[in-house]
Parts: sequence; structure tokens; C-alpha cells
Amino acid sequence: MEKMFVSPVSLMGAGSLDQAGKKMQKLGMEKSIIVTCKAIIESGLINELTDVLDKYGIRYIVYDKSRTDTDIGNVLEGVKLTLDYECDSVVSFGGNATRNCAKGISLLLECDEDGEVCHSHAHLPLVAVNIANFMSDEMPIFVQDDKKIFIDRNSTPIITVTDTNLLKGISKEVIIALGIDSLNHSIESYLADDATPITDACAYQAIKLLGENLEAIIDGDEDFERKEQLTYANYLAGISYKNNILGHLYADDEEETIHKAAAPQHNEFRNTFKFNKKLSEIVYALGKRPEEIEDHMMFVLDEMKRLAEKAGIPVAISRDENIIFRKRK
Repeated sequence: MEKMFVSPVSLMGAGSLDQAGKKMQKLGMEKSIIVTCKAIIESGLINELTDVLDKYGIRYIVYDKSRTDTDIGNVLEGVKLTLDYECDSVVSFGGNATRNCAKGISLLLECDEDGEVCHSHAHLPLVAVNIANFMSDEMPIFVQDDKKIFIDRNSTPIITVTDTNLLKGISKEVIIALGIDSLNHSIESYLADDATPITDACAYQAIKLLGENLEAIIDGDEDFERKEQLTYANYLAGISYKNNILGHLYADDEEETIHKAAAPQHNEFRNTFKFNKKLSEIVYALGKRPEEIEDHMMFVLDEMKRLAEKAGIPVAISRDENIIFRKRK
């Protein structure tokens, strides 16, 4: 039996943030805690969200202490703020780190005297506005600072928002970083042992969109349509990645991660015809004729490394919204 975790409502495209505000109002949300990081506050993008909440009469308090490695202390501080201000909903505004922190807050997690999560009080509806990182739909996981995983299906956002208008406020460097991250993770997902036809469909299309648009953006193409295609690739990569076992793993090094996904000595599956066929399909999605490439695995690895180096993306920059939004200044 396979399970898929996606949000009940996924809003995409220009103007979707406004539609999310309207839906939040219809759902009776009156006061939200906005979870984000200081760098995003400083970028000015937060005004796009607060303007919408103001428009629909939704009050809010901002919690800007999400971190790259979600810390249970940050979550508990956010829970206290949520309870003190009697918030009825949580809005994450950022990427992976922000959403992880927001999910813990939405569950109102409580720890025992030893700092271990003992239970959650309730579930506040979570709205995820995506502006930094590859993921739009996220399966319900929460990672503590000791890397233990707290799983609760209620932490899946009830609404995800990917408004392409937000791209206009994000630098080219940040957009490229998100594209590099999406490419790496969609390839990992496509080669995963427990991939399904659904995750494969999402991952393959993400790779194809990135193969068609990412390098052109790196080379300076300012066509907004290309940037919008990266948004769809991010969304598809997120659905795929977060609905197989890879979604539970947070690798320290992207190149090492893809080696783990592709290295044939690690698993019998990676010596099979099916695995090699998938590698050839990735080669094709990246715009090359598989029959003209001698070693498909090395080509894929080299292509990922080449694009990252061409873009000048340091290791893990695309995973840390505090870094990428400070870089844009």
C-alpha cells in the first residue's frame, strides 16, 4: 500500500497569495502567527504577505527565529507566542527551515523535562507560502535538533501557496540556487529505491523543466516565463521527494547525497535494468541523446556539478534561506 501526502489545496501562479488570503478569511481564520526568518524580514518580501492579511482583516504576529537546523527551543518559543496571542492558525513564509519550525508550532508541541517531545496539544491549520527552497508540498515530518523525526499527518499544510509574483522580489542568484536544489533532489527521488509511478512522474517532469530552463537563466536569460517554469519544477520536485524515504533524510552534502542515490554498490536495485533505464531517461530529460553518452551515471553527476559550479552556488546555499536572502543584497 502506498501513501501520498499532499495539501488539500495548492494555489499556484500570479495572484495566488491573494487567493490564499481570501480562502483563509472564508475558513474563519482571524489571527495568525507568521513564521519566517530575519533575513526574509530584511528583504522586504514579508510585506507581500502582511498586505494580503491586512486586506482580508486577518490579524497577525510575526515570529522570525526559524533556523536552518530546526531547534526544538525555537519551536517551543513559537508555541508560547502562539498561545499568548491566541492565534488560530500558522502561516510559514519561507522554505524548508521555516516550514519545519511552523509545523512544530502548528502541532503545539510540548516537551518533557529532558527536552524530548512528549505530545502535541492540538492542531492549528498551517498555510505554507513558499518562497525559498524546492519544496511546495511536504509530507508530515518534523525534525528535532537531535535529528529524531516526529511524524504527524496533521502537520501537512492545509493550503500551499506558490505565487510567481514573489519571484519578482527575489534575485537571480536565489532563483538559480532554488533551481539547483530542485534538480538535485528530483534526480535523487527518481533514482530512489521506493519510487512509485506517481513520484516518478513528478520527478521526471521536474528534471525536464529544469533541463530546459535552468542553464538559460544561469546564462542571463531574463525571460520571466523561464523563472515561472522553475516554480513548477520546484513544486513537482517537492511532491516527489517528500513522498518517498528521501524525504526523511537531510544530507549535509548534495554531491554525497546523489552518490548515495546513484552508486550501484549500495543496493541491488542499482544494478538492475530498471535503474539503468532510469539513468538513461534522466540523460534524455537533460537534453542529451542517451546513446551518445557512454556512462550515464557519471554524466548525470557531472552535469549537476557543472551547473552548480557555473552558477557559483556554494554547498548547501539553497537550503538556507538566511544565507540566500542575505546574499541578494
